[in-house]
Amino acid sequence: MEKAFRTLVRTLTDVPVSFGILASGTDAPAVVLNTISDTEDHHMRGPDGLSRARIQLDVYAPTYGAAKTLSESLRRGLNGHRGGIFQGVFLDGVRDRYDTGDTTPLHRVSLDFRILYQR
Repeated sequence: MEKAFRTLVRTLTDVPVSFGILASGTDAPAVVLNTISDTEDHHMRGPDGLSRARIQLDVYAPTYGAAKTLSESLRRGLNGHRGGIFQGVFLDGVRDRYDTGDTTPLHRVSLDFRILYQR
């Protein structure tokens, strides 16, 4: 699922997209994805082939305006998406934050998505 979601996000933006951390030396703007949870759905005979995940998508940029603009673009492209393995991608929350980081301070907008997908 993570690979498919990263591929989907990359179709919506031309900035670097990675899982886990903002890679050292990566210039902002950039997008970092993290899996918050991933559970399988079941019925009385076992797994039904569907899973529910929650992905946090962090948009980093040197200015708040740039982070917000990119996050809004990704929000429009992802919220309600359906296709491929994805039965539905739904926005679940948004947070803004200013990260001081090790070198250059960055603005961050975090988007949480609930995802129903076929395993």
